[in-house]
Amino acid sequence: MFDLVLHKGQSTFESISDWISTCSVHTSHCCRTCQAQTQITYRFQNAPPLLAFSFPGSMTQIDHRFELKINSSMYTYQLYSVIYYREVDIHIVSYVILKDGQVWFCDGMSYLSIPAMEYCGSLYNQPPQFKTCRGGQASVAVYAQI
Repeated sequence: MFDLVLHKGQSTFESISDWISTCSVHTSHCCRTCQAQTQITYRFQNAPPLLAFSFPGSMTQIDHRFELKINSSMYTYQLYSVIYYREVDIHIVSYVILKDGQVWFCDGMSYLSIPAMEYCGSLYNQPPQFKTCRGGQASVAVYAQI
């Protein structure tokens, strides 16, 4: 489904924009020769239509948009969804953002296992904060190329 899912690894990023500007993450592995911590560097040849950032347990700022530079071209990505994990009841909920900026809360297992969607505002006018949602902590942010 996704062209690319980036995991934060051992790195700490202030924001998604900060993360994509470095295009690298530190791993928990060490070099066999020098024992230095290894790092993965991403080089994009093409702009994928969807990018997902996985950062469970982190308080990375979720930007509404960011730009990705590939060679001499700039590609803009807009927030499409944020997925939250509620550890207390082992449950996943999400915000879904439509093209016009409407933000909707989605719970696929709400009352009587009937999926529920609830309007929560606009991305452009007092959007909800995206770090937490109804007892869950943000774990994945999904962006679509616009």
